[in-house]
Amino acid sequence: MNTDLTVSLPDTTETNAHSLQSLQHRYMLTQVGQQQLAFPTHWVEEIMLTERSQILRLPFYDRLLLGLVHHDGSIVPLLSAHTLLLETRGQEMRSRALKDFLTVVRLRSAVDGLAGVGIVVDGVVGSITREQVAELRLFQRSDLPSQLWQPCW
Repeated sequence: MNTDLTVSLPDTTETNAHSLQSLQHRYMLTQVGQQQLAFPTHWVEEIMLTERSQILRLPFYDRLLLGLVHHDGSIVPLLSAHTLLLETRGQEMRSRALKDFLTVVRLRSAVDGLAGVGIVVDGVVGSITREQVAELRLFQRSDLPSQLWQPCW
């Protein structure tokens, strides 16, 4: 009697590579005021909901930096997408009241220079493809001022 049993399992390596590749061609669409801002999905670590009262303000830094928040054992710097969009368009930022709870797009550690940084947006709208992002504003590291992490005395 032959007791050898051979089981063939599907190759999950190819499936995982395909899903990672499809993620690199998708973008997460967020709402910032009247505008939309897209993030490459492979840059996004998580979407956080943060209480405004938990933000530690940093008064001597660029106004783009809202402050810091403690989240899951880490300190997360929070950047304002509103300020970012208006400053890159050459418009002045009017003071606006922040909501009690903020929606934050936290970036992965793989994003050079922005590992673990949170971008405050009004909300997450959905997911789009590379072809659909052509008409929208894409978040880029180069949008951030070089002196962002330096105190302004």
